[in-house]
Amino acid sequence: MLAVAIAPVAGWLNDRTGRRKLVLGAGAVAIAAGILVIAFAGTVPVFLLGVCLVSGVGTGLLYGSYIGFAVATMNDPATAARDLGVTNIAITLPFSIMPFAAPLLLGIGGAAPNYPVLLVVSAVLTLLGFVPMLAIRSTR
Repeated sequence: MLAVAIAPVAGWLNDRTGRRKLVLGAGAVAIAAGILVIAFAGTVPVFLLGVCLVSGVGTGLLYGSYIGFAVATMNDPATAARDLGVTNIAITLPFSIMPFAAPLLLGIGGAAPNYPVLLVVSAVLTLLGFVPMLAIRSTR
């Protein structure tokens, strides 16, 4: 529910300020922080705080800004559909790969599932996923 409220604000910030990488970076940091909070939560309220950061704040910032970022970096209207398709693959590919990698990560360390390892790897990959965007110079 929080993501639904934040996404339009993120889109407005993107359009108003033109600082698309900043909004996307804030979303990546919020998601990674939320995942780390979930990984090491000792109580239900702390766990719920992490969930709010991930599915609320971070996801809202991401969904409200990633299409604007993609469109701002396109330079050829003739390839816009293809470029948006590549953007869609970039957003959905991790959701397709992680179910295959998760059992390997959960198996690290013994008989009990190792959820902290799975979640820490997810947080690191979230931040690493933002790094290539830093090389894009055609938007702020």
